[in-house]
Amino acid sequence: MLRNLDSAIQAISTVVGDFGCLESLSVPGLNTMALVQVSQLSSLRFFGISFAGAIAPFLEAKTPDWFPALSDLAVLPMDMATALIPTLTNRHLTEFSIPDASTYTESSWPTEQIAHYFYSALGKHCAHSSLREISIGGTFVNSNATPTAEQVSLYAVDGTILNPLLSFGNLSRVALTSPVGFDLDDATILLMARAWPRVEFLSLTASPCRHMPSRVTLEGLFALAKYCPALNTLDLSFDAKVIPNKGDDEKQAASQNILTYFAVDASPVGDARRVAEFLAAIFPRLARIETLHELLVSQARWDAVDHVPDADVVVSHNAWQEVTTFLPSTSISALMARIESEGDALDEY
Repeated sequence: MLRNLDSAIQAISTVVGDFGCLESLSVPGLNTMALVQVSQLSSLRFFGISFAGAIAPFLEAKTPDWFPALSDLAVLPMDMATALIPTLTNRHLTEFSIPDASTYTESSWPTEQIAHYFYSALGKHCAHSSLREISIGGTFVNSNATPTAEQVSLYAVDGTILNPLLSFGNLSRVALTSPVGFDLDDATILLMARAWPRVEFLSLTASPCRHMPSRVTLEGLFALAKYCPALNTLDLSFDAKVIPNKGDDEKQAASQNILTYFAVDASPVGDARRVAEFLAAIFPRLARIETLHELLVSQARWDAVDHVPDADVVVSHNAWQEVTTFLPSTSISALMARIESEGDALDEY
């Protein structure tokens, strides 16, 4: 397999330099000479590459004007992305991604130190006003249903690591994945909410293993409702056992009329009715809550395998199902669907 990949890279590298007007290029890898040639293309807007070998020979080439017109960059793995980012002559990226199609065994998971270097490089070498979308993906194969304490210590990404991203004030899509999830709290979510007023899509997830227990609470969601008026999709693990003491005036001031979808992982729930009332006050159009249990069942069906969920995943799912029944927007949606169904039945009759 590796020999076939090497052969493919050499074949691609042989011909890629012949296309002087390329605007978009995605390759599994390139040799050093071809990579240098590609980096000089004045027309190249999108470049995607998976480094199968060392990047050092390319960096040592010290070629001026690397990627002068690039606006969209997709690189994996994370350590190679960290090495490539400082070479950009044109720092005005609008999109950056580490594709989620990549699969890593635990021996190749990016540690919290690698994540720290990566986010620091992005914050230092990319124009803060230009970046609109950042997507950090990957499937991190894990034999444990729940991260171990050692895994959390090695791989958890906390707020200090993500701090460089707060400088990118025009972000509209933030989709970040880490091997065991994110160690965040309400204060960090407040900083994110204030830093990203234009964000429409926010996802902070572990893949595919479950998050560590979250320190984010409903207070953090309140901040997102208050400072992110364009947010329409949210994927976040949090603790919903305690309801913030907010008056009606405060909740009305934070009310956000865009968010309709919320993925909650296996977030724990206290009083389902009170959680629903709080969410409905700050996100009045919220109509779809998706749990980790639903995602795992869907994935199992896709893979044609049996799925036996952990007990706490099922408990969380059932609790969120109850929360959903108390959401006014959900009830209205269900009523409209029923009316539409009965109308179709009458038409057929």
